Amino acid sequence: MKRLYKNLLMVIFFIAFNSCNESNIDLEAPFASDEEFFSNEDEFQTAVFGIYQKLQNFYTFNVNNPIHEVWLMPGDNATTETGRLVPFNNFTEISTTDVHLQQYYKLSYQLIARANTVLEKLEERGTGVFDDQNLANYNQGEALFLRGLMFFRLWHFFGTAPLITEVIDNTEAASVTNSSGTQLLDAAIEDLQAASQLLPSSWSDDLLGRATSGAAFGLLGKVLTYRGVLSGNNGDFTSAITAFNSVTGYALLADFGANFDETFENNAESLFEVQFSRNSLGNNYWLLADVQAGDGDAGGTWVMFDERTDQRGVPRVMATTGLMNLFEAGDPRITESYDPTTGNVLKYVNRGNTSGNPGSFNNSRVLRYSDVLLMQAWAIAESGGSLSQAIELVNQVRTRAREFGGAGNTIPADRPTNETDQSTVLQWILDERRMELAFEEAHRWFDLRLLHLTDRLDLQNYDFGDPSAETDFDNNELVYPFPANEVEVTDLNQNENY
Repeated sequence: MKRLYKNLLMVIFFIAFNSCNESNIDLEAPFASDEEFFSNEDEFQTAVFGIYQKLQNFYTFNVNNPIHEVWLMPGDNATTETGRLVPFNNFTEISTTDVHLQQYYKLSYQLIARANTVLEKLEERGTGVFDDQNLANYNQGEALFLRGLMFFRLWHFFGTAPLITEVIDNTEAASVTNSSGTQLLDAAIEDLQAASQLLPSSWSDDLLGRATSGAAFGLLGKVLTYRGVLSGNNGDFTSAITAFNSVTGYALLADFGANFDETFENNAESLFEVQFSRNSLGNNYWLLADVQAGDGDAGGTWVMFDERTDQRGVPRVMATTGLMNLFEAGDPRITESYDPTTGNVLKYVNRGNTSGNPGSFNNSRVLRYSDVLLMQAWAIAESGGSLSQAIELVNQVRTRAREFGGAGNTIPADRPTNETDQSTVLQWILDERRMELAFEEAHRWFDLRLLHLTDRLDLQNYDFGDPSAETDFDNNELVYPFPANEVEVTDLNQNENY
């Protein structure tokens, strides 16, 4: 799919010029309106690619303000180099005017708006404009998958963020308000259930990176497991296990480190990645990808990891002592995850990276098969299912890690499958997730947050393993504040204590 980001038309999803007085001004819009645009299959593809492109924006250099720290810093895996603290380290002193926070929130709803527009136009135009009727279903599934991913993330980061499922085309509709409870999770599950039935199991080689049914089933199982832990509803775990069992055709790579290597993108372990690519005109790291979509700009950044790059004022992300102490000495994943001497993060920058600039063409792995296996183990253990079966899933991940280190390696050893204490097995699962998925998406923070919400862990008295940041955690810090400019122009109520 890397090629799909090149030379795309910029699609504007809003109604332009409605407020113009025709007696005073008569200008022709430079772009087709949404009423004119969705007239054939190719235009629908351009619009769908525009949704993916907005997801890509989360990982770009963003005019010297990469927003990765929004999801990398909370929790107990990551810290920053001494003297370079950021407010997202353990949720301290986050401002409602923080530029990273504003950008994350804005991008989330821009993506949702694009998805809503595609979904509305598919319903409005039906399949009449499609030469390939299956493609209309695939496009619907793609929009639902990407919107569901955003709803899932928004619930974790903002809690009561607005639930928007329709195109906002008037000022009354624009005055959005808070969601409540698990409404965002519920909506994500509904979207992902539908997407899993609409998406293909695979795409042709020139379209790799588009969402598949496997990606939808994997993410669906994950969201269901989180909701099940939160609610105690065993039906969620049963549905999650069914979804996980529908993830077929994937496997753990023998080479753990290949999951973060540009030359092994979209591999058998990867269910979904954000695509970045090289282009003949060069990559402008200072602009959002779709600002110059016609030039094919499609680069991201891992500048916060790579010590060889010009960081341009971006604090470096380091491994916490807590994470480093969790790994057994000799675990082969260590040297692909962080430098045990300096703590520098190595994922995404350890292999084939010849940086000297802030740009990268290495895809972000959003959902891997190892994540699916460990989430399935979690659902089984929570549901009162076979603990030995859950442990066997954990051991698949540990076996791959061990064998990646070479013949004769014995670390990490398999967990004993005869363990009968549920709390012990659940802790094994959480520890394995922490090690296996460190420094990728917000996996660890989402796990910790859920444990606190269900009174299984008290983050107010928790050692985040970060000697350089405050650890005086408060309950209100379970969610980020809404950007002040959003609260001012909508009916949003600010999250408590911000």
